[in-house]
Amino acid sequence: MCTFTCTEIQKTGLGRSRRITITMDGHVAFYVGRRVQMFIKSVQTQSTSDVVLCTIFVVFLSVVLEGLKSCRVVISAENSRCRRPNSTMNHLFLTLCHTLQVGLADTIMLVLMTYNVWLFLGALFGAGLGYYLYGWISTTNKPVDKTQSLQTQSDETQSNPRVMARETTV
Repeated sequence: MCTFTCTEIQKTGLGRSRRITITMDGHVAFYVGRRVQMFIKSVQTQSTSDVVLCTIFVVFLSVVLEGLKSCRVVISAENSRCRRPNSTMNHLFLTLCHTLQVGLADTIMLVLMTYNVWLFLGALFGAGLGYYLYGWISTTNKPVDKTQSLQTQSDETQSNPRVMARETTV
């Protein structure tokens, strides 16, 4: 663990000055250990079981983050496929999903900044598990109704004179 100290002298006016010292304790490389200081200085793990519980929590956060990403993609795709304007409730729901996604992503980033190997591996495993669980939802295409597809093609043919000219010459 390294300690960084920065001392600065500031002039406050009327010939007075004050000394400001900022001290930061932290790791500058990945480490394997049981003592992890989480977001707040008073929250520290003391045993191996504490680190395991924190790692499981990070896995859970990463899975939820992937679920929120997939949820936003699916809802946005549905809105664009239906060619309808976004309703206020839809937009509020997407805004809430986006806000939660940014908050979770920043929380996971802060966890990774502890440089603990186990928490890092937990975040990676959670991201992979989340993609495995939710990724297929956002990447699959729903089957297209054949009659709707044929109707769309005939509408394009009638409105495009080049397509009509090609069909007559064939």
